[in-house]
Amino acid sequence: YAKGVSVKARWQPDGTHPPYDLEKLLNISKDGGYSGFWGIESSMADVDSKNPEDIKQAEWQAVKYTRDVIRKVILKS
Repeated sequence: YAKGVSVKARWQPDGTHPPYDLEKLLNISKDGGYSGFWGIESSMADVDSKNPEDIKQAEWQAVKYTRDVIRKVILKS
């Protein structure tokens, strides 16, 4: 009876997510009947720059990667 799921992800700069299969875990929730809110908690591992703007762009990219996986799972027939 969850109203929200927190999707936590830590991406590599090349767009891979090696620690675990994020899509598989989201499918478990969806297949179990979950249809509520999907919250994104995401970050980019190993940002080489100390420039705040570069860090901000990397973090936004991580959020987009996570969003794309959520969309893939939700919109899949």
